[in-house]
Amino acid sequence: MSVQFGPGEELVAEAAFEPSTRKYLATGVLLLVLCVVGPAVFWIGGQVHVGGPSFWQRALGHLGMTLFACGIGWSLAAYREAWLPTLECGLTSDALVYRRGVFIKTETKIPLTRIQSVDLVQGPVMRVFGTHKLKVGTAGSGRVTINGIAGPVEFRARLLSLCDAQEA
Repeated sequence: MSVQFGPGEELVAEAAFEPSTRKYLATGVLLLVLCVVGPAVFWIGGQVHVGGPSFWQRALGHLGMTLFACGIGWSLAAYREAWLPTLECGLTSDALVYRRGVFIKTETKIPLTRIQSVDLVQGPVMRVFGTHKLKVGTAGSGRVTINGIAGPVEFRARLLSLCDAQEA
């Protein structure tokens, strides 16, 4: 992990990310395109020619707009493929550090004393791919969501034990 630490800070635990997270994220993109973008684009494709379009004009309009929707989906999937390797998550003796981003690099550093809740979420689609979502609730700044951590139960237990040690 290439996170810059302050004086006296050391990496206590580092989280790896599940390879199946790629499939989970790609499924989300596919569902987005099929359920939301696809029908709208298909309808717009049929409206391209005004004044009684022929069957072939409508078919070509549908085909063009469907290919456009697929291009959007593939672009989003390619971005997700580039985004996943940028994920880094680690625990220091004082904080949880989460880094991500392809174009805009973001580092979130949450002091362990500010953590109020740590939830593990696994919806039905996540269950199929064996991934989890870790939600960390903080005092004052809301929640941080980390998708696809490998060994989420152990990582959560380690995080909670460090939080408890900070309180004592």
